[in-house]
Amino acid sequence: MAGRMTVGAGVVLEAAQQAARAAGLYLAADLGARGSATLGGMAATNAGGPLALRYGTFRQQVLGVEGVLPDGTIVRRLGGLFKDNSGLDLSQFLVGSEGILGLVTRLVLRLHPAPVARRVAVCALEGAAEALALLPALRAGLGPDLQACELMIDPLLTETCAARGLRPPFAEPAPAALLIEVAGADPEACGARLEAVLETALEAGRIRDAVLSASEAECLRLWGLREGCSQFLFQNAGPITSLDLSLPLAAIPAFLAEAEGLCAGRARPYVFGHLGDGNLHYVLACPPEAAPTDEIFALTARHGGAITAEHGIGTDKLRWLPLCRDEAEIAAMGRLKRAVDPGWILNPGRILPRPCPQTPEARP
Repeated sequence: MAGRMTVGAGVVLEAAQQAARAAGLYLAADLGARGSATLGGMAATNAGGPLALRYGTFRQQVLGVEGVLPDGTIVRRLGGLFKDNSGLDLSQFLVGSEGILGLVTRLVLRLHPAPVARRVAVCALEGAAEALALLPALRAGLGPDLQACELMIDPLLTETCAARGLRPPFAEPAPAALLIEVAGADPEACGARLEAVLETALEAGRIRDAVLSASEAECLRLWGLREGCSQFLFQNAGPITSLDLSLPLAAIPAFLAEAEGLCAGRARPYVFGHLGDGNLHYVLACPPEAAPTDEIFALTARHGGAITAEHGIGTDKLRWLPLCRDEAEIAAMGRLKRAVDPGWILNPGRILPRPCPQTPEARP
């Protein structure tokens, strides 16, 4: 079997997932907005999501692209070869470009063998540091079956359950909750490994409590807690500023402590995200004009992080790009943009200002 699918850029993620499942295969990309996110948009932004821990970002799922350049030229690499080093990879040239270099029209996506079974657990922990300390045991004990590792810092989960009528996973709220998903080809081994890892962690006092799915319906219910956090923030939390941050794993506890100090008296932070790859969604509940965005982004940069992990720069984050990309990198991006799009007609003002910073003088 070819292990790939060709789709139009306007196809929504959920439709592609269903088509892959119907063929007994698996599209290794998922988002809470699966019913509305288009595959072309996901390619343009190099979307991430919970499955990036195991399978990488959307870039890793793309085997080929058809796109239109600013002058109307159509570039087409739809062969879908798993290996092809015959020149520059123009497909990846367009992926993650946010539409400033060309418009994606079709995609060839990589498909994987469909997992036979999955199990989901939600663990109660003392905080982000304890969740991070658990990661090596999860990786060692679960191996490649570890598919997702999602962190929720309270009061987010407690308030989500209360506002949206969801059943809390634990009798008493925990400072942090970690959702773990495993998926594999052997249903018994997959579940047994997860149970063993959690039992060891409970005996060692590394987690306070754990809830483990026993059916697909329970997997969906537990995932509903995590996806409910996003729904709560956008529908129930009032005005918010959502920051999509990428941080070195070791820096996360210190970052959270310092960021909370920056928010004191100004904004209420809600924190969740993809713990295994260092992607935190740091959401500030406050009037937009009061959000300490400058300070949070500067703090992120001081800890060696990036101001966007999976949502892109767009126009909103343009002025903060120098925090995570140096002058030479930004200038190189500008040279590429001018070479492909000298008229600056595609998505002007996204990622790069117009006019773009000029190339620094060449050094001897």
